[in-house]
Amino acid sequence: MARPPPPADVPNTDQIAQDDANLALKKDLDQRHEALVDQFNEYIKQADAYNSTYQGVESDSPLYAPGQAAYANLMGLYNAYMGAAGAFKSDVASLRLATSPPPPAAPFDPRSLITKDDYNDALKAEQLLLTRQQGLQDQIAKLKAWQQGLQTDTDEFAKIKQEAQIDYLNDVLLKLPVGDILGQFVKGSYLTYQQASALQAGFDALKGLVNIEGGIDAESSQEKLDKITDAQSNIRAALLDQAMATLKNSSSPDDQKSFEYLENVGKTFDVAIDMIKFSQQGDHSLTAWATFGVKMTADIVPVAKYGTSIYAVGEKVAVQYVVQEPLNSLNEAMSSNFNAQRYLQTKLDPINASVSALQEKVDNYRAVHPQSDW
Repeated sequence: MARPPPPADVPNTDQIAQDDANLALKKDLDQRHEALVDQFNEYIKQADAYNSTYQGVESDSPLYAPGQAAYANLMGLYNAYMGAAGAFKSDVASLRLATSPPPPAAPFDPRSLITKDDYNDALKAEQLLLTRQQGLQDQIAKLKAWQQGLQTDTDEFAKIKQEAQIDYLNDVLLKLPVGDILGQFVKGSYLTYQQASALQAGFDALKGLVNIEGGIDAESSQEKLDKITDAQSNIRAALLDQAMATLKNSSSPDDQKSFEYLENVGKTFDVAIDMIKFSQQGDHSLTAWATFGVKMTADIVPVAKYGTSIYAVGEKVAVQYVVQEPLNSLNEAMSSNFNAQRYLQTKLDPINASVSALQEKVDNYRAVHPQSDW
């Protein structure tokens, strides 16, 4: 981002002429200088943050859209500061210094060199440029309005996708008949009662975490993590027991499915522990749960077929992919929108500068000529 010059310095009181008008101007300039310094520092702060976060981001990156929004905001700050700083510098130059010679009785004003023809030409050119300036400003305003609509649509589709991922976890975890299945394992001496109890407590803790809207409850997450960790340890131990080895090597399809089920429950706990630790780092957002859903997909689906309709789960997974295409299209449209805004701004900047120069010429002519000559 462009780095503007700092505000012009105001001379010290002992450096300027001590008449009342000059001192009053000095007081006003000191107040304006403080405000301009704050405005300058705020721009530098945001510009550095933008460069650190978005410099070199490609158009297909998820950071591209927020980067463009940050860029548009910075351009607004830059233009506002440069306009205020330019007017301030001009006013500082009007301060009379103590070492300056006293003004002559009939000073020469260079503004008097502007002729009536120069004045009329400036008025005509100014009107033409103002029309062009307004047209470009209107186009940029339309693009910004479209941009807001595109962002709203993008946020809505992203929310649908994230909610589908959370619904997917709920549908799987809440419908699994874990208690009944673990009871059968105990009855068949494949698990001890203590192992089954630990597994049930861990699974209940996992369901509790997934059901918390918006993320993990910070106060209870450690307790639930302990239960899930204990359950994971029991599964690993159970899978190594001779009884479970017999179950795994059994020729019975039901026994093999039972072992496969227990193994996949263990994988589910593995992923859950990773996610809980991640969430305890401070990210309790909906996006964190969406990430959790993606990580658990490979391990939850094999478990789901023993306790819930795979079609119901598949529907929630399908929603995540259906909304991805409009998300991609919206991101592409937002990229084109920002590029158009940048292009129009590059055409508007020189027009703004020309309008300012013409307005200065008109103002200078009027300052030294009576209104009848305008």
